[in-house]
Amino acid sequence: MKNIAILAAGVGAAFLATAATAGTIADVQKRGELNCGVTTGLAGFAAPNDKGEWAGFDVDICRAVAAAVLGDAMKVKFTPTTGKSRFPTLQSGEVDMLARNTTWTFDRDVKLGFEFAGVNFYDGQGFMVRKDLGVKSSLELDGATVCVTTGSTTELNLGDYFRSNNMKYTPVVFEKSDEVRAGYIAGRCDAYTTDRSGLAAQRSQMPNPDAHVVLPEVISKEPLGPLVRHGDNQWGDVVRWTLNVMIIAEEKGLMGKIDIINGTLAKAYGVMGGYIAASDKMCDAIRSYAPGFIFTTSLPPAVAAGAAASVTYLKTDQAIRAKHQSQARTLKMRLKSLGLPLIDHGSHIIPVIVGDPVHTKSISDMLLANYGIYVQPINFPTVPRGTERLRFTPSPVHGKTEMDNLVTAMDQLWAHCALNRAELSA
Repeated sequence: MKNIAILAAGVGAAFLATAATAGTIADVQKRGELNCGVTTGLAGFAAPNDKGEWAGFDVDICRAVAAAVLGDAMKVKFTPTTGKSRFPTLQSGEVDMLARNTTWTFDRDVKLGFEFAGVNFYDGQGFMVRKDLGVKSSLELDGATVCVTTGSTTELNLGDYFRSNNMKYTPVVFEKSDEVRAGYIAGRCDAYTTDRSGLAAQRSQMPNPDAHVVLPEVISKEPLGPLVRHGDNQWGDVVRWTLNVMIIAEEKGLMGKIDIINGTLAKAYGVMGGYIAASDKMCDAIRSYAPGFIFTTSLPPAVAAGAAASVTYLKTDQAIRAKHQSQARTLKMRLKSLGLPLIDHGSHIIPVIVGDPVHTKSISDMLLANYGIYVQPINFPTVPRGTERLRFTPSPVHGKTEMDNLVTAMDQLWAHCALNRAELSA
């Protein structure tokens, strides 16, 4: 939980410390608590323990978002929702987000007005039966009664599967997953269908789990993930990037190793500055033992306001962000066509390797003096000796004329310094 809080705090710092808060974020902060919609109880995903404390896969996401927005992973109110009630509960604003086994579909994303933050579990629907039924495949369930949760894609997939295989069935519907399990145990149906993770979780809660078997067929694709209401981009970004950070940290085995996250608001935003996110004790230690560093690098109010304005604007204008990347790709292509050696790491920052400190400084000076173009020379100790470079950062507002002038200038100055293009670009 500690590391989830640190990771999420890094996301929160990026969005909250640099941009004006509004909408759901402001509501959550004013309330001092995140309202998170979860399932009514599914082992491993979201369920209260004997002490009434919620735990599970989806619960961790709620707590991480609370840490990002409030700085405290425990400031969460969990609201149990059924397959039928979950969407009205989110639409009405009773909860700020849903983190329960909910499939990302076209209708839910477009027609119902929700925004899925991503996929945290890729599932598939299946069937569970009693072993003594002797069924080895779901294709043997013709004429069966099937227990299913109403108001879900599970119910729709069930009908599609039986129709496509020319089989008949009788649905026995329930609103809550615990009710489905109870009905199945009581013998009200031959088979129980839901996502296979859910079948495993429900099977583990049965009096005799070994008396039941999950059949091998997977009849659907179920990308599950947290979701929010459409129209609040900043809130959607907080939930999305909280989830992404958790996934990346888990993938790289870093979940238990991260103590500090730092980030920057420099070139992509046209300003300067950065931040760190860590536990309260870590931040206090840095404040206590590095006051000289902190207070000599504090951002002036004008720069902080510029950073806030940049982030707020760019979050609502995808076109200018796309143009930013397009300009970078174009400049890379044109410099490569001259045989100039550059590092292409996918960023909008374009380092052109000169490989000599004198020539690097000389080209930078001549670009400014003769062509009116400023580019920063990067020499040792910022980079290793022999990798001295010029670092270009094209922006969305650099037009064709500016790019033509730069490319022409670089071509002429590279020749003037007698730098071997073929050798350097090999």
